[in-house]
Amino acid sequence: MAYLMCERGRITATNSKDAVIKAHSLGSSLAVCLMDKKNSVCAIGIAILPGATTDDEINSNFPMLHASNGIGLLYKKWSELGGERSNLEVYLVGSAQFIKEPAELANGTLVYKGVRKMLNKNKISLAGEHVGGPINRTLIADNKDGQIKVLWGLERETIL
Repeated sequence: MAYLMCERGRITATNSKDAVIKAHSLGSSLAVCLMDKKNSVCAIGIAILPGATTDDEINSNFPMLHASNGIGLLYKKWSELGGERSNLEVYLVGSAQFIKEPAELANGTLVYKGVRKMLNKNKISLAGEHVGGPINRTLIADNKDGQIKVLWGLERETIL
């Protein structure tokens, strides 16, 4: 079994049936997971900031740094590996809010709202999510069985 790590601001994708992608310690960042269980294609990108940038150096080194730039790149990578829109399942994990601040100023909330707006605009529904609240999460996407697992809190586990 191949274990792949997805880092903040980056995209990790695979079409290996024996691969597992992990995204650790998400905090206020948001992991966007695209899954095609039929074709064993999985791609995860971790968005850190809402909005977009025109800085090509940032976009090439950290394609998911800004959610608005990254979602299209994530989808492109996923489809290049054989993901098909008819089989698309989208999962969102993260966007924690650790301090008391208005939701309109909370980075995790802003990233989440931006990603949801883009998904809705493209008529893409969610298969599952585990977002918000003051908790840190780890996302584990298992391409072999198509299972999406979230580890959170004190050894808690949720299957999406």
